Amino acid sequence: MRTRAQLLSALLLGPIGAIADCSHNNCLRAVIGDAFPTRNGAADCSSYLRVTVTPPTSTFTVTQTVPTLIVESSTVVDVSTAIETVVASTETDYFEGTATIEQTSTEIDVSTTTRTVDPNGLAARQATASGSAFPAYASPCTSFAKYASACSCLSYFPDTITVAAPSTTITVVSTSSSTSTEVTTTSTTATLDLSVTETTLITSTVSVSTTDATTTTSTTATAVATNIVKNGRFENQLTSWTITRDSQVSASTVRSGSNSVLKTGNMYNNNLFEMRQLLNGVSGTTYTCHYDWLFTNYYATQYRDGNTYVPYIHVYMNDVIFDNVTPEPPNTPGQWYTSTFTFTSSGGDTLWFDCASPQARTGSGGGANYLSLDNVSCVAS
Repeated sequence: MRTRAQLLSALLLGPIGAIADCSHNNCLRAVIGDAFPTRNGAADCSSYLRVTVTPPTSTFTVTQTVPTLIVESSTVVDVSTAIETVVASTETDYFEGTATIEQTSTEIDVSTTTRTVDPNGLAARQATASGSAFPAYASPCTSFAKYASACSCLSYFPDTITVAAPSTTITVVSTSSSTSTEVTTTSTTATLDLSVTETTLITSTVSVSTTDATTTTSTTATAVATNIVKNGRFENQLTSWTITRDSQVSASTVRSGSNSVLKTGNMYNNNLFEMRQLLNGVSGTTYTCHYDWLFTNYYATQYRDGNTYVPYIHVYMNDVIFDNVTPEPPNTPGQWYTSTFTFTSSGGDTLWFDCASPQARTGSGGGANYLSLDNVSCVAS
């Protein structure tokens, strides 16, 4: 099974003090390792449940100064219709006529302003690195979530370590310019031999603007009042539901009046019934969930560990328990009840049902117990 919160024990035991989820299955036995004196399952739990948290990236600024640029250009104005025009080349012609010479001087003053920005254009977020591996000897656990669940029964829970925040540097330069133009015109009406050389200067300019022009296309998902649980009334048998490999109890759909309901096989000896479904909710939206349940019998069975166990239903969203119910008084076995809980979607959540009953199959204090479920729904609040 999966990671459990510390409050699991209190929820499970209720007024009797039982921890139904800590039965000695193969996973828990592998972690405890009573038969292996060289194995320290508790120490490994402490090590493998360590979680590292990296704070958001910090940014700071380095200022780069651009020097003043001076651009000078010289222009020849032709006043004779008899003179050939020279374009984008360096060429010398001799002619007779009148010419006007204009000289333009342009000065650009560059001032620098600096601002700090996120280099990715994204809001800073905390990064969390959590464990996913576990010891080879704990292979009966089949997943990290089940290994963590077994460790929780030894009172070992995830340990969070916060590391130093990384940093990044960004520099933004803005420019402003002023232009001073001086034009000198020289004219003559005399006939002369004039050598004219025209030079074309090509300048490549790189500009950084203080205004970031960004075109952003955004899509906003809006939650509507629709049940995101598929086949929650079990009218299509067990379509969209998965009975997990850890489940030790079978289930099928049966008719109850005009409706279909899910009904498990006989539940005894704390054998687990477990099923799940992936929900496609809208991230950040709060959903209210309901489900109907019925146990045919109620048992309070004391085990050799001194704890008394009762039938239960644990409902999880991902790895967090959200609901815990039992048919113990004042609830009445054989009667339908409706339970409700709420959760905030992450955009891709898994709904889990874990259920068991503690009694022996036969003999004193033993007997049959069956669980029925129906009308499972989660609708945006």
